[in-house]
Amino acid sequence: MRKKRSLRLKSFTLIETLVVVLIIGGLILLFAPKLLDQKDIATRKSDNALVKVVHEQYQIYLLAHEDEEMRKIEGKKLTNEQIQKLLDGEYITENQKKRYDSISEKDIE
Repeated sequence: MRKKRSLRLKSFTLIETLVVVLIIGGLILLFAPKLLDQKDIATRKSDNALVKVVHEQYQIYLLAHEDEEMRKIEGKKLTNEQIQKLLDGEYITENQKKRYDSISEKDIE
């Protein structure tokens, strides 16, 4: 009889376990939105960095080539023709082109 009683004293009750689970769940609910916001912020910064890299590669292309049509920039993004020339000249990679194409002009700072 004493062994059973000592085992009961060492273990958690169902109510105590539920309280701990509820507290952990509440903490997750508090911090999850912040973590998701950080991911969005990191994605935005990464996209803006890529745009800067592509534009700098564009400037390098202009220094190396006398292409008047390439000098025209309308808006914040380069045209598909300009991007293709950068890709053909190996100024940017195919992955950079795909990511650049996926970035909306309104997302560029």
